[in-house]
Amino acid sequence: MRNLLSKRYKNDNRESFYLTEKQISARDTIKKKLKENFYETEKINCPCCDIKDYKILSQKDTYGLPVQVVLCKECGLVYNNPCLSGKSLAPFYDGEYKNLDRVFPEIQDYFQLEKEKGEIIESFLKDNNLLEQIKNKVIVEIGCGAGGVLKHFSEKGFKVLGCDLSSQNVNYARDTLSLEVYHSDIDVLEKVISEKKLDIGLVIYEQVFEHLPNPRNELNKIKKIINDDTLLYIGVPGLRNIGNHYQSNFLRYLQLPHLMHFDLQSLTNLFGISEFSLVIGDQVIQAIFKLNKKAVPYKNGSNDLLVFLQNLEKNYKQEQVLKFLKYLPLNVFLFFGRYLKKGILNVPFLSTSTKNKISKIIHFVRSKFP
Repeated sequence: MRNLLSKRYKNDNRESFYLTEKQISARDTIKKKLKENFYETEKINCPCCDIKDYKILSQKDTYGLPVQVVLCKECGLVYNNPCLSGKSLAPFYDGEYKNLDRVFPEIQDYFQLEKEKGEIIESFLKDNNLLEQIKNKVIVEIGCGAGGVLKHFSEKGFKVLGCDLSSQNVNYARDTLSLEVYHSDIDVLEKVISEKKLDIGLVIYEQVFEHLPNPRNELNKIKKIINDDTLLYIGVPGLRNIGNHYQSNFLRYLQLPHLMHFDLQSLTNLFGISEFSLVIGDQVIQAIFKLNKKAVPYKNGSNDLLVFLQNLEKNYKQEQVLKFLKYLPLNVFLFFGRYLKKGILNVPFLSTSTKNKISKIIHFVRSKFP
């Protein structure tokens, strides 16, 4: 326990935010499959420096799933250890993950979100004077989802190519959007690119790289489909952006399928030792890399990152105390709400419609203030 950031990171099966019924069902199914080893986990050395000396930060993720998150003492990478095995990832993403992560009414909603990300990526390239460098070249996206990012660039006149591990996403991108997308990983795309002799201007990993079980192996594969001028775009959730995006709640940020957790330094370390150099990047994280053809020694950012996470936890706790005091009457209602709901359902003289209306009101309030 002394290793954890605080007591709330122990493995107690409790989620850190309000889950829908669909998310709870997906979470419980995943937990069962983990227990039965249908989804296998494996102990690993640090994916960046290959050292196994680490500090334990958490024993669970935001959904209450059992996952040990550690900080490498050698290079400062935060990663899951044990983590989901490579062979478990495909059935996981093609199974419960889509209901656990984001519960969209329709796949079109997911597509629209991705399309907006395409606009953000284009703006990032344009703002850094990189868009012209990929003109008349092919854009490849690994883990393209429902094809929103690729569709955006396709509408801008680019030839696009992609792959994803979700059959539902691939079918939508291919059949509905008429995009050239494969139900696979980078290995299949390598064959397609080689056969067609395509000139790749940009490779995109948008909210994907944190899911990869062997990132250094992935970077070696990338080298086979790019040239010295190819830009490599990486978008991952930034550790140092948690204060802006997750209300300073590190636990809210953690997910079982996010195998690694980067700040810009640890991401640059990983790419540097794999012979890629940083062109431009920020702590959001949006970053562009290019082939460097020589390995760059990593910098140890473990102590600095640990201090950052500890301060983040202090800020979170202070904010929670202030929030509790501000909404004290509401918190009393929320605390007793679950018992009040059960009691109302047992009142004999209330009609069923009245019970349902009161129950929905309690449910709505509790969902807005988890």
